[in-house]
Amino acid sequence: MTTRQLTEDVAIYLGESLATGCESSESPFPDLEMRVALLAPGMMADLLMEEGCNGVRGGKTLGGELVADSEGTASIVLPDDFMKLQSLLVTGWKMPVTEVSPSDPELLARLRSRWSAVRATSLNPVVTEERDASGRRILRIFGCKPGARLERCCYMPYPTLANIGELELPGNLYLKLLKMLAEVVGV
Repeated sequence: MTTRQLTEDVAIYLGESLATGCESSESPFPDLEMRVALLAPGMMADLLMEEGCNGVRGGKTLGGELVADSEGTASIVLPDDFMKLQSLLVTGWKMPVTEVSPSDPELLARLRSRWSAVRATSLNPVVTEERDASGRRILRIFGCKPGARLERCCYMPYPTLANIGELELPGNLYLKLLKMLAEVVGV
């Protein structure tokens, strides 16, 4: 999906056509392509946060070294464009984690409990987003065994004009995005 293709689809949704002069000064929608380009990344981010990233293709892979401490926790520094976790898998886990839990003191105390029924383990791993001592955003991973390695970590980046063509939305989300853009642009 390119910005031009998205603009053409918004124009069709509004009952216009770029080929018949939707960008002309007489059009009820002047500067349509510029307006769509400015609005699309933010609306796309809102839509992905609201609806989830299921079926969206084009996420990025997060690499890096994973060092588990004696308490079974590890952390990964997040890139600036990190928006939402899609999948994180560490060696020794049966299933990947697909959600980031809220980082509150009560949850953190429970995750570090000595009782196996309530703490995070390799059968029940938990991931939280926090800030480290230097203020960087990190994913704190609970339930790692000593020597664990990062097998896979995929995330959804914030949509920008530069990467909007890399993200491929499934049909239902694409239609919602078109409707949202048409409602704002068509006013």
